[in-house]
Amino acid sequence: MYVIHCSYKAFMHYVKYFIWSKWHDPEKPLFVLGVFVILSYISKGMQVMTWNWKEFGVSFLVFEVFAYQARYQINDLRDIGDDRDSDDRLFPKGVSKNAYIIELSAILAGIKIILAFVCTYFLGGRIKKYLYIELVALAIITVIYERIRDTYNLDKICFWVGAGYPLRFIVVAMAVGPKYMNNVTEGKLLLFYFLLIISPWTLGSMASVAQWVADVVKLKALSIDSYGKKHYIKLAERIEERYNLTKEKKTDGKIYPLREGGKMNDIWNVYFIISICSSSINVLFQKESAIGQVILGELLTWVMLLVLIKWASYRKIIYCNAILIILILIKFVFAWKCGFETGCVIYIFQWMVVGTYFYVTYRPQFKKIDMKKFLIYFMKGVLGEEAARCIVNDKEKK
Repeated sequence: MYVIHCSYKAFMHYVKYFIWSKWHDPEKPLFVLGVFVILSYISKGMQVMTWNWKEFGVSFLVFEVFAYQARYQINDLRDIGDDRDSDDRLFPKGVSKNAYIIELSAILAGIKIILAFVCTYFLGGRIKKYLYIELVALAIITVIYERIRDTYNLDKICFWVGAGYPLRFIVVAMAVGPKYMNNVTEGKLLLFYFLLIISPWTLGSMASVAQWVADVVKLKALSIDSYGKKHYIKLAERIEERYNLTKEKKTDGKIYPLREGGKMNDIWNVYFIISICSSSINVLFQKESAIGQVILGELLTWVMLLVLIKWASYRKIIYCNAILIILILIKFVFAWKCGFETGCVIYIFQWMVVGTYFYVTYRPQFKKIDMKKFLIYFMKGVLGEEAARCIVNDKEKK
Protein backbone atom coordinates (compact mmCIF):
# COMPACT_ATOMS: atom_id res chain seq x y z
CA MET A 1 0.00 0.00 0.00
CA TYR A 2 2.86 2.35 0.80
CA VAL A 3 4.48 1.68 -2.59
CA ILE A 4 1.18 2.46 -4.39
CA HIS A 5 0.89 5.72 -2.48
CA CYS A 6 4.43 6.76 -3.45
CA SER A 7 3.81 5.82 -7.09
CA TYR A 8 0.61 7.84 -7.22
CA LYS A 9 2.36 10.80 -5.60
CA ALA A 10 5.19 10.60 -8.14
CA PHE A 11 2.68 10.28 -11.00
CA MET A 12 0.79 13.40 -9.91
CA HIS A 13 4.07 15.24 -9.53
CA TYR A 14 5.05 14.52 -13.13
CA VAL A 15 1.60 15.37 -14.48
CA LYS A 16 1.89 18.81 -12.90
CA TYR A 17 5.59 19.15 -13.68
CA PHE A 18 5.33 18.43 -17.41
CA ILE A 19 2.32 20.75 -17.77
CA TRP A 20 3.71 23.59 -15.66
CA SER A 21 7.22 23.01 -14.36
CA LYS A 22 7.21 25.92 -11.90
CA TRP A 23 3.78 25.37 -10.33
CA HIS A 24 5.31 26.34 -6.96
CA ASP A 25 6.34 29.71 -8.43
CA PRO A 26 3.20 31.73 -9.36
CA GLU A 27 4.69 35.23 -9.13
CA LYS A 28 6.01 35.28 -12.71
CA PRO A 29 2.67 34.65 -14.46
CA LEU A 30 1.07 37.06 -11.97
CA PHE A 31 3.71 39.65 -12.93
CA VAL A 32 2.85 39.14 -16.61
CA LEU A 33 -0.89 39.47 -15.97
CA GLY A 34 -0.35 42.54 -13.77
CA VAL A 35 1.74 44.30 -16.40
CA PHE A 36 -0.90 43.55 -19.06
CA VAL A 37 -3.74 44.94 -16.92
CA ILE A 38 -1.79 48.09 -16.02
CA LEU A 39 -0.67 48.90 -19.57
CA SER A 40 -4.07 48.03 -21.05
CA TYR A 41 -5.83 50.30 -18.57
CA ILE A 42 -3.46 53.15 -19.36
CA SER A 43 -3.99 52.53 -23.08
CA LYS A 44 -7.77 51.94 -23.27
CA GLY A 45 -9.22 52.62 -19.84
CA MET A 46 -11.82 50.29 -18.34
CA GLN A 47 -13.13 49.14 -21.73
CA VAL A 48 -11.97 45.63 -20.90
CA MET A 49 -13.48 44.04 -24.00
CA THR A 50 -11.34 46.26 -26.23
CA TRP A 51 -8.08 45.17 -24.61
CA ASN A 52 -5.78 43.08 -26.78
CA TRP A 53 -6.70 39.78 -25.17
CA LYS A 54 -5.87 37.72 -28.25
CA GLU A 55 -2.32 39.09 -28.49
CA PHE A 56 -1.86 38.66 -24.75
CA GLY A 57 -3.16 35.07 -24.88
CA VAL A 58 -0.83 34.19 -27.76
CA SER A 59 2.20 35.77 -26.09
CA PHE A 60 1.36 34.03 -22.78
CA LEU A 61 0.97 30.69 -24.56
CA VAL A 62 4.19 31.06 -26.53
CA PHE A 63 6.36 32.32 -23.68
CA GLU A 64 4.99 31.17 -20.35
CA VAL A 65 3.36 27.87 -21.35
CA PHE A 66 5.85 26.65 -23.98
CA ALA A 67 9.17 28.55 -24.11
CA TYR A 68 9.74 29.19 -20.41
CA GLN A 69 8.51 25.78 -19.25
CA ALA A 70 10.93 24.19 -21.73
CA ARG A 71 13.67 26.46 -20.42
CA TYR A 72 12.94 25.38 -16.81
CA GLN A 73 12.97 21.70 -17.78
CA ILE A 74 16.34 22.11 -19.49
CA ASN A 75 17.65 23.88 -16.40
CA ASP A 76 16.47 21.01 -14.19
CA LEU A 77 18.08 18.45 -16.48
CA ARG A 78 21.39 20.27 -16.19
CA ASP A 79 20.98 20.45 -12.41
CA ILE A 80 20.11 16.82 -11.70
CA GLY A 81 23.34 16.37 -9.76
CA ASP A 82 22.80 19.50 -7.65
CA ASP A 83 19.05 19.63 -6.97
CA ARG A 84 18.26 17.85 -3.73
CA ASP A 85 15.04 17.47 -1.78
CA SER A 86 13.19 20.01 -3.96
CA ASP A 87 9.53 19.20 -4.59
CA ASP A 88 9.33 21.47 -7.65
CA ARG A 89 12.24 19.87 -9.54
CA LEU A 90 12.45 16.96 -11.97
CA PHE A 91 13.19 14.43 -9.23
CA PRO A 92 11.48 15.43 -5.95
CA LYS A 93 12.36 14.10 -2.53
CA GLY A 94 11.85 10.33 -2.29
CA VAL A 95 11.92 9.74 -6.06
CA SER A 96 15.06 8.10 -7.45
CA LYS A 97 16.62 9.21 -10.73
CA ASN A 98 15.22 7.40 -13.76
CA ALA A 99 16.62 7.42 -17.30
CA TYR A 100 13.11 7.15 -18.80
CA ILE A 101 11.95 10.30 -16.98
CA ILE A 102 15.09 12.15 -18.08
CA GLU A 103 14.53 11.20 -21.73
CA LEU A 104 10.81 12.06 -21.50
CA SER A 105 11.58 15.48 -20.02
CA ALA A 106 14.12 16.23 -22.76
CA ILE A 107 11.67 15.18 -25.49
CA LEU A 108 8.81 17.23 -24.03
CA ALA A 109 11.07 20.26 -23.67
CA GLY A 110 11.97 19.97 -27.35
CA ILE A 111 8.29 19.62 -28.31
CA LYS A 112 7.42 22.75 -26.31
CA ILE A 113 10.13 24.73 -28.11
CA ILE A 114 8.76 23.60 -31.48
CA LEU A 115 5.21 24.45 -30.39
CA ALA A 116 6.35 27.94 -29.36
CA PHE A 117 7.56 28.66 -32.91
CA VAL A 118 4.55 26.94 -34.53
CA CYS A 119 2.08 28.98 -32.45
CA THR A 120 4.01 32.14 -33.28
CA TYR A 121 3.82 31.37 -37.00
CA PHE A 122 0.09 30.56 -37.09
CA LEU A 123 -1.26 32.78 -34.28
CA GLY A 124 1.27 35.61 -33.99
CA GLY A 125 -0.54 38.10 -36.22
CA ARG A 126 0.56 41.68 -35.52
CA ILE A 127 3.15 40.63 -32.92
CA LYS A 128 4.64 37.70 -34.87
CA LYS A 129 7.99 39.34 -35.63
CA TYR A 130 8.34 40.55 -32.03
CA LEU A 131 7.69 37.05 -30.70
CA TYR A 132 10.37 35.61 -32.99
CA ILE A 133 12.89 38.21 -31.80
CA GLU A 134 12.03 37.60 -28.15
CA LEU A 135 12.23 33.81 -28.51
CA VAL A 136 15.74 34.20 -29.93
CA ALA A 137 16.57 36.62 -27.09
CA LEU A 138 15.33 34.04 -24.55
CA ALA A 139 17.54 31.38 -26.14
CA ILE A 140 20.59 33.68 -25.97
CA ILE A 141 19.89 34.63 -22.35
CA THR A 142 19.45 30.95 -21.45
CA VAL A 143 22.80 30.01 -22.99
CA ILE A 144 24.57 32.90 -21.26
CA TYR A 145 23.00 32.10 -17.88
CA GLU A 146 23.86 28.39 -18.06
CA ARG A 147 27.44 29.21 -19.04
CA ILE A 148 27.74 31.73 -16.21
CA ARG A 149 26.38 29.22 -13.68
CA ASP A 150 29.12 26.79 -14.66
CA THR A 151 31.70 29.38 -13.59
CA TYR A 152 30.14 29.67 -10.07
CA ASN A 153 30.67 33.45 -10.23
CA LEU A 154 28.01 34.58 -7.75
CA ASP A 155 27.79 38.23 -8.87
CA LYS A 156 27.35 37.31 -12.53
CA ILE A 157 24.80 34.60 -11.70
CA CYS A 158 22.77 37.05 -9.60
CA PHE A 159 22.83 39.56 -12.44
CA TRP A 160 21.73 37.22 -15.23
CA VAL A 161 19.05 35.40 -13.24
CA GLY A 162 16.87 38.52 -13.43
CA ALA A 163 16.97 38.81 -17.23
CA GLY A 164 13.62 37.05 -17.66
CA TYR A 165 11.62 39.87 -16.08
CA PRO A 166 12.39 42.62 -18.63
CA LEU A 167 11.86 40.09 -21.41
CA ARG A 168 8.41 39.32 -20.01
CA PHE A 169 7.68 43.03 -19.72
CA ILE A 170 8.62 43.65 -23.36
CA VAL A 171 6.53 40.68 -24.55
CA VAL A 172 3.45 42.05 -22.77
CA ALA A 173 4.15 45.63 -23.90
CA MET A 174 4.24 44.50 -27.53
CA ALA A 175 0.95 42.65 -27.02
CA VAL A 176 -0.72 45.75 -25.56
CA GLY A 177 0.54 47.99 -28.37
CA PRO A 178 2.24 51.40 -28.45
CA LYS A 179 -0.71 53.56 -27.31
CA TYR A 180 0.28 53.50 -23.64
CA MET A 181 3.48 55.32 -24.72
CA ASN A 182 1.62 58.42 -25.91
CA ASN A 183 2.64 60.46 -22.85
CA VAL A 184 6.34 59.68 -23.21
CA THR A 185 8.18 62.77 -24.36
CA GLU A 186 9.61 62.40 -27.84
CA GLY A 187 13.39 62.20 -27.70
CA LYS A 188 13.26 60.50 -24.29
CA LEU A 189 11.78 57.26 -25.59
CA LEU A 190 15.12 55.42 -25.63
CA LEU A 191 15.86 56.40 -22.03
CA PHE A 192 12.34 55.36 -21.01
CA TYR A 193 12.79 51.91 -22.54
CA PHE A 194 16.30 51.50 -21.10
CA LEU A 195 15.16 52.29 -17.56
CA LEU A 196 12.06 50.14 -17.98
CA ILE A 197 14.38 47.24 -18.81
CA ILE A 198 16.71 47.95 -15.86
CA SER A 199 13.90 48.18 -13.27
CA PRO A 200 12.27 44.75 -13.84
CA TRP A 201 15.68 43.16 -14.47
CA THR A 202 16.92 44.19 -11.02
CA LEU A 203 13.54 43.27 -9.51
CA GLY A 204 13.97 39.74 -10.87
CA SER A 205 17.51 39.51 -9.52
CA MET A 206 16.46 40.77 -6.08
CA ALA A 207 13.56 38.31 -5.82
CA SER A 208 15.68 35.35 -6.97
CA VAL A 209 18.65 36.11 -4.72
CA ALA A 210 16.37 36.62 -1.71
CA GLN A 211 14.82 33.19 -2.37
CA TRP A 212 18.29 31.66 -2.55
CA VAL A 213 19.23 33.33 0.73
CA ALA A 214 16.12 31.84 2.36
CA ASP A 215 17.07 28.40 0.99
CA VAL A 216 20.65 28.73 2.26
CA VAL A 217 19.47 29.75 5.75
CA LYS A 218 17.11 26.77 5.79
CA LEU A 219 20.04 24.50 4.92
CA LYS A 220 22.37 26.17 7.41
CA ALA A 221 22.10 23.40 9.98
CA LEU A 222 23.17 20.82 7.40
CA SER A 223 26.63 20.03 6.10
CA ILE A 224 28.09 22.08 3.25
CA ASP A 225 27.54 19.10 0.93
CA SER A 226 23.79 19.36 1.50
CA TYR A 227 23.68 22.72 -0.25
CA GLY A 228 23.80 21.04 -3.64
CA LYS A 229 24.14 24.03 -5.95
CA LYS A 230 27.60 25.55 -6.07
CA HIS A 231 26.34 29.14 -6.05
CA TYR A 232 24.49 28.32 -2.81
CA ILE A 233 27.85 27.48 -1.26
CA LYS A 234 29.31 30.79 -2.48
CA LEU A 235 26.28 32.65 -1.14
CA ALA A 236 26.54 30.84 2.22
CA GLU A 237 30.18 31.89 2.52
CA ARG A 238 29.28 35.52 1.83
CA ILE A 239 26.39 35.43 4.31
CA GLU A 240 28.59 33.87 6.97
CA GLU A 241 31.23 36.56 6.49
CA ARG A 242 28.63 39.34 6.43
CA TYR A 243 26.58 38.28 9.48
CA ASN A 244 29.02 36.43 11.69
CA LEU A 245 29.28 39.29 14.19
CA THR A 246 25.74 40.64 14.18
CA LYS A 247 23.73 41.04 17.38
CA GLU A 248 21.36 38.23 16.37
CA LYS A 249 24.28 35.86 15.80
CA LYS A 250 25.64 36.57 19.27
CA THR A 251 22.24 36.21 20.91
CA ASP A 252 20.97 32.87 19.67
CA GLY A 253 23.60 31.54 17.29
CA LYS A 254 21.35 31.86 14.23
CA ILE A 255 21.72 33.88 11.05
CA TYR A 256 19.00 36.24 9.81
CA PRO A 257 20.34 37.61 6.50
CA LEU A 258 17.11 39.31 5.42
CA ARG A 259 15.87 40.49 8.79
CA GLU A 260 17.96 43.19 10.44
CA GLY A 261 19.21 46.50 9.09
CA GLY A 262 21.74 45.47 6.50
CA LYS A 263 24.63 46.73 4.48
CA MET A 264 24.02 48.73 1.34
CA ASN A 265 26.27 46.36 -0.62
CA ASP A 266 24.33 43.18 0.20
CA ILE A 267 23.46 41.68 -3.18
CA TRP A 268 19.68 41.74 -2.65
CA ASN A 269 19.81 45.33 -1.33
CA VAL A 270 21.90 46.50 -4.29
CA TYR A 271 19.30 45.23 -6.75
CA PHE A 272 16.46 46.66 -4.65
CA ILE A 273 18.09 50.10 -4.69
CA ILE A 274 18.78 50.01 -8.43
CA SER A 275 15.22 48.89 -9.22
CA ILE A 276 13.60 51.73 -7.23
CA CYS A 277 16.10 54.42 -8.22
CA SER A 278 16.02 53.62 -11.95
CA SER A 279 12.23 54.01 -11.91
CA SER A 280 12.59 57.28 -10.00
CA ILE A 281 15.07 58.61 -12.56
CA ASN A 282 12.64 57.65 -15.30
CA VAL A 283 9.92 59.76 -13.66
CA LEU A 284 12.23 62.75 -13.29
CA PHE A 285 13.26 62.65 -16.95
CA GLN A 286 9.72 62.18 -18.28
CA LYS A 287 7.92 64.82 -16.18
CA GLU A 288 8.33 68.43 -17.34
CA SER A 289 5.61 70.28 -15.36
CA ALA A 290 5.35 70.40 -11.53
CA ILE A 291 8.91 69.10 -11.47
CA GLY A 292 9.46 70.43 -7.92
CA GLN A 293 6.78 68.20 -6.43
CA VAL A 294 8.07 65.22 -8.41
CA ILE A 295 11.65 65.78 -7.18
CA LEU A 296 10.41 66.09 -3.58
CA GLY A 297 8.45 62.85 -3.89
CA GLU A 298 11.45 60.94 -5.25
CA LEU A 299 13.81 62.39 -2.62
CA LEU A 300 11.45 61.26 0.16
CA THR A 301 11.31 57.83 -1.48
CA TRP A 302 15.10 57.55 -1.49
CA VAL A 303 15.35 58.67 2.15
CA MET A 304 12.75 56.09 3.16
CA LEU A 305 14.61 53.50 1.10
CA LEU A 306 17.82 54.27 2.99
CA VAL A 307 16.03 53.99 6.36
CA LEU A 308 14.43 50.69 5.34
CA ILE A 309 17.69 49.08 4.27
CA LYS A 310 20.24 50.59 6.62
CA TRP A 311 18.51 51.12 9.95
CA ALA A 312 15.20 49.28 10.03
CA SER A 313 15.32 46.30 12.36
CA TYR A 314 13.45 43.12 11.52
CA ARG A 315 10.47 44.15 13.65
CA LYS A 316 10.34 47.60 12.02
CA ILE A 317 10.53 46.36 8.43
CA ILE A 318 6.75 46.11 8.19
CA TYR A 319 6.30 49.75 9.29
CA CYS A 320 8.98 51.08 6.96
CA ASN A 321 7.49 49.15 4.04
CA ALA A 322 4.03 50.47 4.88
CA ILE A 323 5.28 54.07 4.94
CA LEU A 324 7.07 53.57 1.63
CA ILE A 325 3.95 52.07 0.02
CA ILE A 326 1.80 54.98 1.28
CA LEU A 327 4.36 57.45 -0.07
CA ILE A 328 4.22 55.80 -3.50
CA LEU A 329 0.40 55.90 -3.32
CA ILE A 330 0.52 59.67 -2.74
CA LYS A 331 2.85 60.05 -5.74
CA PHE A 332 0.49 57.92 -7.84
CA VAL A 333 -2.54 60.06 -6.93
CA PHE A 334 -0.60 63.23 -7.77
CA ALA A 335 0.50 61.80 -11.14
CA TRP A 336 -3.07 60.68 -11.90
CA LYS A 337 -4.54 64.11 -11.17
CA CYS A 338 -1.89 65.75 -13.34
CA GLY A 339 -2.68 63.39 -16.23
CA PHE A 340 0.87 61.97 -16.01
CA GLU A 341 0.00 58.43 -17.12
CA THR A 342 3.61 57.37 -17.67
CA GLY A 343 4.28 58.26 -14.02
CA CYS A 344 1.29 56.16 -12.95
CA VAL A 345 2.78 53.12 -14.70
CA ILE A 346 6.16 53.70 -13.06
CA TYR A 347 4.67 54.19 -9.59
CA ILE A 348 2.62 51.00 -9.89
CA PHE A 349 5.85 49.23 -10.74
CA GLN A 350 7.47 50.77 -7.64
CA TRP A 351 4.63 49.25 -5.61
CA MET A 352 5.47 45.85 -7.08
CA VAL A 353 9.16 46.25 -6.17
CA VAL A 354 8.48 47.35 -2.58
CA GLY A 355 5.83 44.65 -2.15
CA THR A 356 8.26 41.99 -3.36
CA TYR A 357 10.96 43.25 -1.00
CA PHE A 358 8.49 43.21 1.89
CA TYR A 359 7.42 39.67 1.08
CA VAL A 360 10.92 38.22 0.76
CA THR A 361 12.19 39.93 3.94
CA TYR A 362 9.12 39.23 6.05
CA ARG A 363 8.27 35.81 4.62
CA PRO A 364 9.09 33.84 7.81
CA GLN A 365 6.36 35.77 9.64
CA PHE A 366 3.82 35.02 6.90
CA LYS A 367 4.51 31.32 7.37
CA LYS A 368 3.73 31.62 11.09
CA ILE A 369 0.23 32.95 10.44
CA ASP A 370 -2.30 30.39 11.73
CA MET A 371 -5.14 30.55 9.21
CA LYS A 372 -7.31 28.27 11.36
CA LYS A 373 -7.22 30.70 14.28
CA PHE A 374 -7.82 33.61 11.90
CA LEU A 375 -10.95 31.93 10.50
CA ILE A 376 -12.22 31.14 14.01
CA TYR A 377 -11.82 34.79 15.07
CA PHE A 378 -13.54 35.86 11.86
CA MET A 379 -16.51 33.52 12.50
CA LYS A 380 -16.80 34.78 16.09
CA GLY A 381 -16.98 38.34 14.82
CA VAL A 382 -19.59 37.58 12.16
CA LEU A 383 -21.69 34.77 13.67
CA GLY A 384 -21.15 35.32 17.37
CA GLU A 385 -19.04 33.32 19.82
CA GLU A 386 -21.60 30.60 20.56
CA ALA A 387 -22.37 29.83 16.90
CA ALA A 388 -18.66 29.77 16.05
CA ARG A 389 -17.96 27.41 18.97
CA CYS A 390 -20.66 24.99 17.77
CA ILE A 391 -19.20 24.94 14.24
CA VAL A 392 -15.65 24.38 15.51
CA ASN A 393 -16.69 21.60 17.90
CA ASP A 394 -18.65 19.86 15.12
CA LYS A 395 -15.64 20.01 12.77
CA GLU A 396 -13.29 18.65 15.45
CA LYS A 397 -15.65 15.69 16.14
CA LYS A 398 -15.59 14.77 12.44
